[in-house]
Amino acid sequence: MGFGSHDPDRKRKLLAHRDEVDEIAGLLATQPLTIVPLKMYFKDGRAKIEVAVARGRKAHDRRQDIKKRDAEREMARARRDGEKFA
Repeated sequence: MGFGSHDPDRKRKLLAHRDEVDEIAGLLATQPLTIVPLKMYFKDGRAKIEVAVARGRKAHDRRQDIKKRDAEREMARARRDGEKFA
């Protein structure tokens, strides 16, 4: 590595205010929530990450998404196969 470059795989500390950490920990302990990274960027030599606390999807929502994705895949396959024989 040259001068001034950084190791992208290096472990980094999560820096946050104590009240922010306590608030997130309290939410995670009392409700079925998860932490989701929204955006990552570098500022003044530090990696910054915007995070959100979110509720997971229900099983029926996931099944609908899988069904929709499979239907879109089938339509794309049919279009692609139709172009081969046209």
